[in-house]
Amino acid sequence: MKKLWFALFVLMMTVAACAGPVQPQSPTTAPVQPSQAPEPTLAQATEAPTAIPPTLIPPTEIPPTEVPPTATPMIPTAESTEVWVFTPNVASGTEIVFQEDFTNPKLDWPDSSNERMTRAFVNGEFFVNVIATDRVGWNTVRDVVYDHDVVLDVDVHGGANFAKDAEAGFVCGFENSDNLFRMAVGADGEVKFVQKLNDENTTIFTGNVGIALDPAGTHLTGVCTQSELSLYVNRQLVGTYAIDGLPAGTAGVLAGSNDTGNVELYFDNFYISKGPYNFAD
Repeated sequence: MKKLWFALFVLMMTVAACAGPVQPQSPTTAPVQPSQAPEPTLAQATEAPTAIPPTLIPPTEIPPTEVPPTATPMIPTAESTEVWVFTPNVASGTEIVFQEDFTNPKLDWPDSSNERMTRAFVNGEFFVNVIATDRVGWNTVRDVVYDHDVVLDVDVHGGANFAKDAEAGFVCGFENSDNLFRMAVGADGEVKFVQKLNDENTTIFTGNVGIALDPAGTHLTGVCTQSELSLYVNRQLVGTYAIDGLPAGTAGVLAGSNDTGNVELYFDNFYISKGPYNFAD
């Protein structure tokens, strides 16, 4: 019996010793957890604005040069259209020394027709048909010698057969058929000056400024001086070449073909004037 009470007493003391220290810690542990654990929603809210930085879209993504250059329209100048105007029946020198409108011709040019090139006066114009290919022919004012600078003017238009490589122009410094200067412009815009000396042809100038012989009508002006040859198409200079003296001789008009034959050209309002070139609008 004493042993039983003693065992019971030891058990009660053990329970009292285990339960005693627990009670003072319970009031201090509960308030610690709210202050040590941060709310997860607050951390997510503060990090959201910086997740995509504003600098990720570069300000030069659409550069100002993307604007098409045609946003500011170009204003064409009037000069380019003025030089293309066909002005017929004009003499460009200071004094007219010969003129022919082919209404009552003073010339016998049709008599120079042959199997390669035919000539005729048709409806107040001088008609030339260059039949052969790679052929040039001219007609001059016969038995007239100009010992001064000359300015030549003529109007020319195409016929039913106006080849893409047809050409028209002038001869000057014409001593005979073996000694002369010639200059012409083609329907393709090619300009060519040739000196024929002792029956030998030498091309002394070629060029192309984009102004061609127009089948609807072109005014040609040739200037032959002691120092240069110049050719104008509708009042615009298309070629010039320096020479060492112009032989005393006559002058006239020229028609030609290249790779295409059967070229038809009509000439009108032919003038020979004393130089210098003196055209004014």
